[in-house]
Amino acid sequence: MDNFSFVALDIETATGKRSSICEIGITIVKDSKIAESKSWLIQPKDNSYWRRNIEIHGINPEDTQDKPTLADIWEEIKGYIENKTIIAHNTAFDMYAIADALTENGIPLPDLDYFCSLRIAQKTFSLLRYSLSPLCASLGISFDQCHRAGSDSEACAKVMLKCLDKLNVSTFNELEEKLKIKRGNYKEGAHCGQKSIAICNGKKNYCNTADPKNFDPSNYFYDKVVMFTGKMRCGKRDEMRTLIDNIGGHSVNSFNDSVEVLVEGTQTARNLKEDGKSDKQRKCEEKLAKGGSIEILTEDEFYERLGIWNE
Repeated sequence: MDNFSFVALDIETATGKRSSICEIGITIVKDSKIAESKSWLIQPKDNSYWRRNIEIHGINPEDTQDKPTLADIWEEIKGYIENKTIIAHNTAFDMYAIADALTENGIPLPDLDYFCSLRIAQKTFSLLRYSLSPLCASLGISFDQCHRAGSDSEACAKVMLKCLDKLNVSTFNELEEKLKIKRGNYKEGAHCGQKSIAICNGKKNYCNTADPKNFDPSNYFYDKVVMFTGKMRCGKRDEMRTLIDNIGGHSVNSFNDSVEVLVEGTQTARNLKEDGKSDKQRKCEEKLAKGGSIEILTEDEFYERLGIWNE
C-alpha cells in the first residue's frame, strides 16, 4: 500500500449556498505518506456570512475581509489539484461546491478524478457514525480542529489511508473493482459524480412515486433506505422524507432490516427508554451488533450530506 498518491481536500462555506467558499484546505499524500498540508482563507461574495456557518467553523467576515477572492487565488490552488486524484469526505458537498463556485466565476473546471472517503469508509468499517470527527475517534486518528479546512483535509487523508490499508488494495482501479464504485471526475468542463456500480440491492419492494427524471445518482442518499426519529427543527418529518424520495432515495417510517441511515432529530423524553435512546436508535445499534451496516446522522449532518443548508 506504499504507492498511493493523492490530494485530500476540504472546504468551508460562509452561507447556505454551496458556492460561498470561505476556506479551502489540502493535504498532499505521496507514496502513502503525508507530505504537506496547506489552507487558504477566501473572501466569499460580498464577504457575507450566515450566523449558523460561523458557529460551525468559527470563520467570520473579519477573517476574510482582506483575503483574496476565489478568482484571485484559483491559479495557485489549481496547481495542487489539476490532473490529480482528489479525496474528500463527502464529495456530494465539497466537489459540487467547487464546481458551483468556479462556474459562478466563469472559471473552467480543471481535469481531475475524485473519490469520497466517507462512502469508502462506510464500505470498509462497521460503525454507527462516519462523519469525520467521530470516524477519526473510532479509528484512533488524531484530529486537531474540526471544521477548519486544513485540519479536516489532513484527517480525510488519514482516513483514506486507513481504508486503503484495511482493504488491502494496491491501485485505485483495484479499489473501484473491490467496492463496486466508479470514481467521480471533472473532465473537459463536465462534472460526473462518484457512483456505485449497479448491482441487485434487494430494494425492489420500495415504491418511490417521485419523478425519476429528477433523481440524483451522485447524491449521498440516492438508493439508500432512510428513516427519521425525533422532531426535525427545519421541517416536518414528512417533508424530510419527501427530500429523500425526490433525489431517488427510499424513505421509511418504521425500522426494518433494510434501513441504512437513521437521521436523529430532537427526541421527546416520553419516547426514550431508560438508557436515553429511542426504539429506532436501539434497533439500529442492534443491527450493527449483529454485523449489519447502518449509519446514524444528526439533522445538521443530514442537510450537509443532502447538499442543502437551512439557516
